Parts: sequence; C-alpha cells; structure tokens
Amino acid sequence: MREFLAVVCLIFGMIGPATNSFALPAERSSKPSMLLSPDVPAFSIQTEQMLQTPISLEETDRPLGDLLNDLSRKLDVSLATVPNTEDQRVTLHLVAQPLYQVMTRLCGLLSHSPSAPQGYAWTTEISVGGVSRPVYRLVRDSHSLSEEAAALDSPRRKAVALLRDLRNLAPMNAEQRSKHKSDLPVGYLEDPEIKAFQKALAGASDKQIDALVENGTLALDPVRFAAEIAHFNKSWHAAAVRQRQSLRSQSGRDPSPGGVPSAPPEPAVVSFHWNDEQGEHPEGAVDFVLGLRGIQMAADLPPGYAESHNIGISPLRKLQPPFPTTARAGEPVIDLTPFLRRAGVTPEQRGDVGFTLQMLAKASGISLYQEEFFKTGFRGGRPRGLWRMKGTVAQLLNTICAIWQYDAQKVGNDYFLWSSTWAQDRLYDVSDRLIVRWRDRFQKQNGFTLNDRIEIAGALTWPQLFLTLKMALPESGPWDGRRDAETLRFLGGFSTPEREVMAGIGLPIASISASQRTALFNTLRKDAPQLLEADILRARLLLKPDLIWEAEGRKRTDLTLKSETFATLWAAQISFQAVGNQR
Repeated sequence: MREFLAVVCLIFGMIGPATNSFALPAERSSKPSMLLSPDVPAFSIQTEQMLQTPISLEETDRPLGDLLNDLSRKLDVSLATVPNTEDQRVTLHLVAQPLYQVMTRLCGLLSHSPSAPQGYAWTTEISVGGVSRPVYRLVRDSHSLSEEAAALDSPRRKAVALLRDLRNLAPMNAEQRSKHKSDLPVGYLEDPEIKAFQKALAGASDKQIDALVENGTLALDPVRFAAEIAHFNKSWHAAAVRQRQSLRSQSGRDPSPGGVPSAPPEPAVVSFHWNDEQGEHPEGAVDFVLGLRGIQMAADLPPGYAESHNIGISPLRKLQPPFPTTARAGEPVIDLTPFLRRAGVTPEQRGDVGFTLQMLAKASGISLYQEEFFKTGFRGGRPRGLWRMKGTVAQLLNTICAIWQYDAQKVGNDYFLWSSTWAQDRLYDVSDRLIVRWRDRFQKQNGFTLNDRIEIAGALTWPQLFLTLKMALPESGPWDGRRDAETLRFLGGFSTPEREVMAGIGLPIASISASQRTALFNTLRKDAPQLLEADILRARLLLKPDLIWEAEGRKRTDLTLKSETFATLWAAQISFQAVGNQR
C-alpha cells in the first residue's frame, strides 16, 4: 500500500476583530460572571494600582488555578479563575513583567490569538469577609466556547474543502494547476494513484462530497470506471469459483447452488474514513484516508490490490513553520545539548514540550508563554524530543512546533505557543488533581487493585485513558485496547458484594440487573454470536482478579462466562504491569 500524507495548513479563521480585548465591567459586582457577553463594557486592568507589581515566573506544566493561588499568597492580591479554566496547564518563563501584563498575556494565550485576544477576560468583584479588597477572576465568554466548537469541527470542514479542491483540480492541465491556489500537495498530483482519485471525484457535486465525508462512501461512475470494474469482477469471480470448489470438496455442500455470480453484490465506491484505527489512536482522527473499493487499476494486478489503493491526508498538519528558517546576520545560536542531555534529565522530560520550552527559555533568556497538553507523537506514544539541538531561537521553535504540532507567535518580546489541535487536546486532557490522587494511591499501595482500575476506567473516556493517562501515569495500564476499558466499566456496574460472588462461586446471569444483562448481550453478539440467549441466562460470571504472570512480570484479570457444566462460553482478559509485591 502506498500512502501519501498531505501536509496542509489549518487557518484559524474563528478569531474576530480585536475590540476592547480585555474589557471588564465598569461597575464591580458581588457575583462574578462565569460566562460573559463578548461586548462587555471596557475596563482596563492596566490602571489598577494593585496589579503594577513586577513579577518573575518559572513554571513548567503548571495548572492555572494553582498558579493563581500561589500568586495571590505571594503578592497579597486575590487572583482566581473559573472551574473550566483552572485545570489548564501553562509553562511560563518571565522576568520582571508587571502583573497586569502577565494577566493580559494569559488571556491572549488561552484564546490562541496573542496579538488580538478574545474569549477570555478578567472580571473584578469585592471579596466578602475579612478585609474588603477586589478579586480578579479569569472567565471565558461565549466567543471562546463557539471557537472551541468550531475547532472541534474543523477537521471535517477542512476534509470537505480538500476533497472539493481535488475534484476541481481533476479537469485542469499542468499549467492550470500551477496557477491554482490549493492546500493539497501539488507535487503529488501527477502521480497515477492520485490521478485515480481525481478521476473518481471528477464531476461530483458539493452535496455528493458532503455525503462522502458524512456517510463514508460514494458510488463510482460505472461508465468512467468500466474497465477497472470489469478487471476486478473477473478476478473476484475466479476467486469465488475456487473458494466454492474448496468448500464443496471439504463438506460436500454447495455454498452457491445457483452458481457463482459474475460480480460482488457491493458496488464499486470511493471510501472515506477517519484514520483513528477504531479509536486505538484517537489523535489520528484529524487524518483521513481515501480508498477505492471494487476496482482493479490494471488487468495484470492481483485482486487484493483494489483494497489497498488508498491515500492519507491530514487536514490539520502544518506546511509552513511559524518563524523564518534562515538566521539573520549576527543572530545568536543556542545550544540546548547541556540542558536536555545533562545527567538527570529523563526521556519523559525530553519528550515533554513544556520542559523543552523551559530549557530553551533558560538558555536564550526569552520570555515565554505556553499552553501545555500531554502531546503524543504523530503515530502515538511519547515524542522522543528534539532532533535539532543547536540553532537560533526561531529555528528551535520551528522544530518544537513540528514535533509537537504547535503554533507560535511573537508579540513584543514575548513568545506564545499553543497546540494546533488544542480543542481535541482539551477533550483528551485529564486534570492534575486526578493524576496526583491516583499516583499517591499507587505509591501508597505499591500498585493498583482491580477496584482502582475500575474507578479509573469509569472516570475517563477512551482517548483520555489511551493517550493522556498512558503518558501521565503509565503505571495505571497499559491501556492497549478499548475492550479492556469497556470490560472494566462493565465490572464497575456491579457492587463490591456482587464482584466477591463472581470471584467465588460465580454470579448467575439471571440475577444481574437488566442494564448489565443488556451490556453483556451486546458484547456477546459480537464476540460469541453462536451462543443462545437461553444458554447465557443459565450461565455464571466468574472473576479471577490480579493473576500473576511470573515470567513476564505482569498481571491479568480474567472475566469468564461459564456454562452449567463449567465450560467456558466466553472470556475477557485484562493485562497490566505487576508492581512490587502487590497481592
């Protein structure tokens, strides 16, 4: 299979014009607004006497709520944020910046438009109890929420735009294409495989392309692809005849008493799917794959070739770096080797964008604001870190943005960085409070129990488990399959006494709740469709938690469905890393 990765730019067009970006209510109220109107009256925090104090900060991957609490204690100023922002992590490297400027810069960072921020603002209120003084609270407005919703939908909208562009390019000659502005990789358009998809989409209407992205398939023109479909049907028929002969020789039964049809029942189609491998790598859901099914591009190719005729395109991949790649005369070269390769720096730190940026800020003396997420590499797993250790600030930032999929902007003397897939990253994020709580429990118990894993699986989505928690707390897993998580969630629907019965004589299926029975039946329809409902209702669920695989240093939990004669009808196995002498 040949795959082509089209690297294209996502243009955040959701940011509106800058008007009173840091507007505050003209009058202080006793209750802060959790969600402001975008057109709140102007009020400048720059004039507030309490916010003139110059501060220096060196914070890496710090939750914003914790940071504001620390500043409040140190500066005797009340700073706070609303719950939907307090868990957002930031990395800061600042020297002697006025507090009001830091507050303003944070609004620009979180709105992903540092030079013209919208969506976040500081309100002010009078604290109650003790000495009355203003409380400054960071809030989000409706613009921020609508921007986030648009960013989540951006891959789909961009996919539609790219496919329409591919259709538009189909009838053009080379000279016309060279003049056409497109986010598609023009250099690939002359390749035969790309041409096949241009041919497939040629003449398709906007509604048909919308339907392709929505439904996953679009029927190919039988006239335009008559030869390719005929090649495929001939090969398919020959293979079906051979299979029929084999089955007849083995069982004596004829699977096709009326004869093998000349063509498969499914029509030839161009297919579309998001490249998330059934959710195993959710960060890949911003890539899509086009395929051609039911055709064979040449008569001398094997039948399976049609199934592997695909191209991959990534709507959110960046084509251009944020800063110039060529150094200006006299621009200093920074060497990060002593910072990132020194003794004591772990692979996890080198693979963390926040830590890497903090080292760059120390080495170069720049002022830095960064929005931090647990970022995997392009194909899953923790990034290995920088492949370029020496360069100008701009060159190193370009490398960082390429590895961790970040955007960057310089405003004044300050550098800002935020994830180019920030909306998706927020969906996958896990709060530090949960991570710290579970890490403390792990250390206290020298491992996790079955109940712990049930609690963790029930509290998080699959992307949060597979991406974020796998990086933030690898001891909780490994979270290698969605099935493990769903099995743990299924077990979480039973009470502790019920699970104790499962671990003993087994829990009769007839005694479990209707919702749990439905969940089990849904699983068995996929895993063991041959089982009869009557046999399932007479069976028992048995649980063997925390079995040790001594040779591999791992543990597993077995959940099995046993018949009345204790024959195994179905089994689910959850594996994880054994730690210490956990019982």
